Amino acid sequence: MAENRKLQVFVSSTYKDLKNERQAAVEAILSAGHIPAGMELFAAGDKLQMKVIEDWIDDSDVYLLILGARYGSIEPESGKSYTHLEYEYASKRKKALFACVIDEQERIYRVENGLVKEDYPDKLREFVQQVCCDKVVKFWKNSDRIQYAISHSLNHYFAKRDDLIGWLRSDSVSENDNKLALEKEKKLVQQLKAKLTKTENILLQRKNDIKQLKTKLSVLETVSVEKISNPEKIGENFVETSNDINLEMVYIPAGEFMMGSDEYEDEQPIHKVIIKQPFYMGKYPITQSQWQTVMGNNPSNFKDDKRPVEQVSWNRCG
Repeated sequence: MAENRKLQVFVSSTYKDLKNERQAAVEAILSAGHIPAGMELFAAGDKLQMKVIEDWIDDSDVYLLILGARYGSIEPESGKSYTHLEYEYASKRKKALFACVIDEQERIYRVENGLVKEDYPDKLREFVQQVCCDKVVKFWKNSDRIQYAISHSLNHYFAKRDDLIGWLRSDSVSENDNKLALEKEKKLVQQLKAKLTKTENILLQRKNDIKQLKTKLSVLETVSVEKISNPEKIGENFVETSNDINLEMVYIPAGEFMMGSDEYEDEQPIHKVIIKQPFYMGKYPITQSQWQTVMGNNPSNFKDDKRPVEQVSWNRCG
C-alpha cells in the first residue's frame, strides 16, 4: 500500500524572496509522486488566513519549511513571523517535519549584494536554532540543492513511514491492504481495552483507600456532638474512652482574649480572638502508643510509646 500512497506536503516559507525556491520545491514534490500544498497566495496579517492555514496543515501528512535570508512578516500579538507560527503549529500537531535552511554564507552573500532585504536578523537566528534541533534538516545554496533534499527525504524517509496516511486511489486498495488495516484496528482496540482495565483497577483502589480513610476518621471523632451538647458535662472535665484509649478532656468556655505581643516580631500584631462556642480538647498531647492504636502506624522519628507523636500534619490530626 505504501508504494501507491501519495503524501500531501505543506510547503511553508516567506513569499517574495523565495519564489524560485518554492517553485523548485513544488516540482520536486510532484516528481517524487506526492502532492504539494501551501498558502502562498494569501497575504499575511489575517487571523482568518491563519485558521485556514492550520486546517491545511492538519490535512497534510508532511510539513516542509524553507528558510531563507528573511524572517518574514510579524504577527502583532505573538511577535513572531507567520512562517514561524506555522512551523510551531505543525510541531504542536506532531506533524512529520523537515526543513531546508539556507547556508549561512549564501545568506550573507544575498544580504550584502542587495538580493534580499534583511529583516529581524536576531529573530531569524533564533528560529534557525530552533529548527536545527529537529531530526530532518538540510542546508541549501540554490534551488537544485532544495530539489535534491526534498526528493531524498521523501523517498528515503517519509515514504517509508507507516504512520503517515497519505492519499490512495480507491481502485488501488487491495484485499491484503484491507486485512492489514483491520489488524491495526484490532490491535488498537486491544490497547484501549488494556488501558480501560488499568484505569478501572486504579479507581477501585482509590475507592478502597477512601473507605479505609473514612473508617479511621470515624474512630478519631472522640468527642461527639452529642457529648459536647450534654448539659451534664458542660463546664466539667471528663475522661473520654474510645477504642480502649482514655483521653482526659478539658472544657474550653466561650469568650474572648487578646493574642500576640509587641515584644517579638513573629507574634505581632496583638489581636482579639473570639471563641463563639465552647468545646473540649485533650489535656495532654497524643502519645505514640495512642496514635498507633487508632491509626495503625507510628510516623515518629524518636520512638517511645509514652512520647508525644510527631511528624504528623495538622490535616491528619484534624
